[in-house]
Amino acid sequence: MDQEKFQEILLITKKAFEEVSMELLETEFIPCQRFICDYPYKVAIIIGITGSSTGRLYLECNLETAVKVALTMNFGERLDEPNDVYTYLAEFGNMIGGRATTYMTEKYQKNEFRLSPPAIFSGKGLETLSPNIQSRMVYYSGRLGRFFIDIGFEEEN
Repeated sequence: MDQEKFQEILLITKKAFEEVSMELLETEFIPCQRFICDYPYKVAIIIGITGSSTGRLYLECNLETAVKVALTMNFGERLDEPNDVYTYLAEFGNMIGGRATTYMTEKYQKNEFRLSPPAIFSGKGLETLSPNIQSRMVYYSGRLGRFFIDIGFEEEN
């Protein structure tokens, strides 16, 4: 994927994250300087992007931020099950990915972008690697915590 198009897709993804955060969580996440993701327990959402360009959207936060997001999405009510945190975070990621791919499709109509269902990973010492993926990272901070977003597409041969 050429660098200009990739930069535009990165901006579209940032816009989607910021809009969904304001609409769904009623909170603003501000882009911030890179931070070390040395959380003792991480939660990551991975959403595959398919179509004429293949890639993935990766969002990561610590467990504390994930719980705050889930509680906010549940209108401040206590969660019924511990795994509800992952259900809410998957939906949050799905909404961001859906919004981003809608914007991508509007801009690049000849290139169809489709999403796979979100996959959630959590644990200690979690690392996710995507070989042959050209990616860009964005860091956010807000009253609910911090998010790390990495959007990547397969390198063209």
